[in-house]
Amino acid sequence: MRDVKKFDMIDEVAGLWLMRNLTLYLSFLVMVTVDCPMRFQAYPFDVQNCSLAMTSYEYNQEELSLFWLAEGVSFSHQLTDQLPGYDLLLLPEVVTTHRWCHDCILGTAPNLLNVYVPSALFVVVSWASFFWPPEVVPGRTVLVITSLLTVVSMYAAVRSSSPHTDYVKAIDIWFFVCILLNVLVLLQFGTVITGL
Repeated sequence: MRDVKKFDMIDEVAGLWLMRNLTLYLSFLVMVTVDCPMRFQAYPFDVQNCSLAMTSYEYNQEELSLFWLAEGVSFSHQLTDQLPGYDLLLLPEVVTTHRWCHDCILGTAPNLLNVYVPSALFVVVSWASFFWPPEVVPGRTVLVITSLLTVVSMYAAVRSSSPHTDYVKAIDIWFFVCILLNVLVLLQFGTVITGL
């Protein structure tokens, strides 16, 4: 937990009611800020699960019943800006089952059509230059270098919108292999040119 903030207007935002069944109903407004440790090694194929448990240190389950109001739990809309490429799904549960936020899931958005297929197609296009005659130097050179630069710029765009980590993610490995395959085509083409 990072922060717990109780709200005050003129007075503290809270209420206490004595119910007909001789129970007390206490209500107060509080904002809880929590951190969720995440591991992005498998990004963008990862699913992040964050759990939040709230309980009383003084009262047991028979003396205290905690529950969400009808509005439920909300989260900051800035969270979607901080975690691009994720769909946030919040699943609150009642505390008396000893779970408040069971399986708060951040599922990945589909990256297949906007990242993997285009980068793989650029690699295929650069390898298609093997079917051209070796004498067509300008055409092969332009095709392979353009494919390489496009994959590199795609990788830069994906890195700027993916979570920043100090370790290698799955998408980093994918683009490294794509760039390596394009470079191998350039090396093979240089070998063919020097053999002419």
